[in-house]
Amino acid sequence: MLISVLSCWLSWNVNFVELFDKFIIDECVPKLFLKKNKHNISIYSLLFGTIIIQICIIVFPFLSDNVYIFIINISTLLIIPCYFVSSIYLIKLSWKENTKNIVFGCLGILISIISLISFKIENILFDFVFYFIGCMLYILGNLDHGKSTTKKDIIITIIISVITIIGIIYLIIK
Repeated sequence: MLISVLSCWLSWNVNFVELFDKFIIDECVPKLFLKKNKHNISIYSLLFGTIIIQICIIVFPFLSDNVYIFIINISTLLIIPCYFVSSIYLIKLSWKENTKNIVFGCLGILISIISLISFKIENILFDFVFYFIGCMLYILGNLDHGKSTTKKDIIITIIISVITIIGIIYLIIK
């Protein structure tokens, strides 16, 4: 069991650092994350990833009786918006080219909606904590790199912030 948990911890750290490398290239995170160690790995993305994973390992057992199912639910819920938007984009591309991929895009949207409906509200609200962290890093990255933040980004961040606050209050009251 210990080897399994440590292997998962290592793989999540590697995935986290790789993801942050893409964000660094696109200048979506603060310049702080640009500092690299002798192995050409972002020091602060590794540290940030480790802290987030450790917090999850410590906090998740208090949030659910079945931690494994809870983590699967949270991970699945985090990917549903990406899957949904990708399905919409597939429809957009297929519409221009008149291909049969419109059916796959519609199925992707349907599966996303059904998946979202099947989860408990507390899991959905809890996921917004992660979205909030991502939005804050994105906005700080824009400010740090001298990019302007669009009205759409600000509106989305405000909506995610409000849902995050509601979610935290709901989880505390529950």
